Amino acid sequence: MLFGQLQESLAQINNTQYTTPIETLDGATIGQHTRHVVEHFQCLVKSITSGKVNYDDRIRDLALESNILSSIEAIEVVKKDMDHPDFELNVMQDFIKSDLPMGAIKSSYYREVLYNIDHLVHHQALLKIGLLELKPTMHMSEHFGYADATIKYKKHVHAELPSS
Repeated sequence: MLFGQLQESLAQINNTQYTTPIETLDGATIGQHTRHVVEHFQCLVKSITSGKVNYDDRIRDLALESNILSSIEAIEVVKKDMDHPDFELNVMQDFIKSDLPMGAIKSSYYREVLYNIDHLVHHQALLKIGLLELKPTMHMSEHFGYADATIKYKKHVHAELPSS
């Protein structure tokens, strides 16, 4: 669902808009944010064969941040490859410029899927700001950029409001 929302939104802009620096995003582009989240999921997919994931060790594929079709295709691959039973894995972290050594943190595939979903929602909230700045008439899901818990809470609060 979240990937579908992202793909639908990307399909409404062109490559020029995709690569345009957006002032409210500190000069970042829609493409850069999209590449960032796609590559996090790609790192997780690689963990299926290696048993470890290191989000710091992303490819940083410029094609994903400069070409909408490349990103939409990469999202399709990730969606297909994500379907996997749970397993234990190690999250590797490069603690650069820190007192902590590089190390592994025990986790599981499903826990990292949850982390990546939360990470995607966070970036979708940023993307929503950027997309609406680029194209104010853009149509996107009313839930784009909101976590499930927030959506449920908003429905609950709305249901409790007195009708006038």
